[in-house]
Amino acid sequence: MARGFWSGQASYACARCLDPLKLPVRKEFVLFFGLNDEWAQDDPDVRTIDAGAAEADLGEALREEALLEMP
Repeated sequence: MARGFWSGQASYACARCLDPLKLPVRKEFVLFFGLNDEWAQDDPDVRTIDAGAAEADLGEALREEALLEMP
């Protein structure tokens, strides 16, 4: 399990007036990991990781979490 927060600035056009908007964003996250050889189910909330891995790349998981929070 990985727990933490990410923060940044969301920038997009207003749906009403098309003016650019910049909003600060700060969200907490919890990521669940299961070992490839132990996790047989297709659970979208659990990511798999190789049992022999020395470290985990959280980049793709954090990008996914950030995209889900954008309007």
